[in-house]
Amino acid sequence: MDGTGLLKLNERQKQCLRLVYANLEAKEIARQLGLSPHTVTEHLRDARRVLGVSRSMHAARALVEWERGHEANPPVPNPIGVASEDDSPTEQIGRAH
Repeated sequence: MDGTGLLKLNERQKQCLRLVYANLEAKEIARQLGLSPHTVTEHLRDARRVLGVSRSMHAARALVEWERGHEANPPVPNPIGVASEDDSPTEQIGRAH
């Protein structure tokens, strides 16, 4: 599964899926997030529909694995005057002074 569907999830759907991944039931998720179990069930149903999967755990696993992959490579700002690995030696020399 690519990240396209995952980017369409809202934050509450993601929260519910993360807790599903932690093996919590809808009632437990509801208590933790201050929601009704029915609302949690609706968030999970909507998330499954967006991702095109039949089980909440499949959706949860996809989200967690995708987020882990993106945490490993967070964008790092490049301060002015500091060369990045992608810069050619010519560009590095031009910015050094």
